[in-house]
Amino acid sequence: MPMLVAQSEPTLTDEDLRRFWSHVDRRGANECWPWLGACWKNGYGKFGTRTGKKKTWRVHKLVCIQTHGPLPKNYGALHTCDFRACCNPDHVYPGTQARNMRDMVERGRSPHTQQVGEQNGRAKLTWPRVRDIRARAGSVTQQDLAAQHGVSTQTISAIVCNAIWKEPAAEAVAR
Repeated sequence: MPMLVAQSEPTLTDEDLRRFWSHVDRRGANECWPWLGACWKNGYGKFGTRTGKKKTWRVHKLVCIQTHGPLPKNYGALHTCDFRACCNPDHVYPGTQARNMRDMVERGRSPHTQQVGEQNGRAKLTWPRVRDIRARAGSVTQQDLAAQHGVSTQTISAIVCNAIWKEPAAEAVAR
């Protein structure tokens, strides 16, 4: 068990907590709870305390501390869902940077291990849908294809031009 060492911790008043949770879209128990307040440029939510040590905090760290207690030295707040603005207490847990990096690689979010096509957990399309887009590209507008498949016209164009979603056989030949 890691040793608990006094890290800088927020002093949250009842007013701070009320204000904090008023910026969270609390959805179902298993869903992400998006932060509706201000965010850092990298997508993490931020919240400023007005009492005690006035400081701006990452919202998932506040949720982690409120849920799990003080963080051990060299520990941060990690997400199980990979959604930076998530405030669901069930999606946030204490962990080390090394654990965070392992999670990133295991989930295919590392720039060195990016998953492509259907292997990417954020993919909106499947190979049958991509093949349908390519087969119908000459007879249907890209706008219609985009609307039918829930993607942008830029995505449709890139698929039609074979810039993305390259056929597995074509990739093997290209190598």
